[in-house]
Amino acid sequence: WRANTVTIDYNLNAQDNGGNDPSSTFRAHSNNFKMYNVIIRNTYGPDVHATALAARGTKQGYYGCAFYGYQDTLLADADGPQYHSNGRS
Repeated sequence: WRANTVTIDYNLNAQDNGGNDPSSTFRAHSNNFKMYNVIIRNTYGPDVHATALAARGTKQGYYGCAFYGYQDTLLADADGPQYHSNGRS
């Protein structure tokens, strides 16, 4: 499964687009969400908040994933656990 990769790119910044959550490349707001082997990148550029993932649900799992941004790359904001394992770089 590690050879099967998907890359999602986007390029918004938080300052001009309503904050870290609305400008994120990928927004996961549901509980019990799982993601496997996905690369998420916010390619906006340096010196600004460019969030790749806004993770706002509990019991979410990210396995074999990678997240790239320039500042505030991951917004992990939930009332319960989130799991990250075997991340890539």
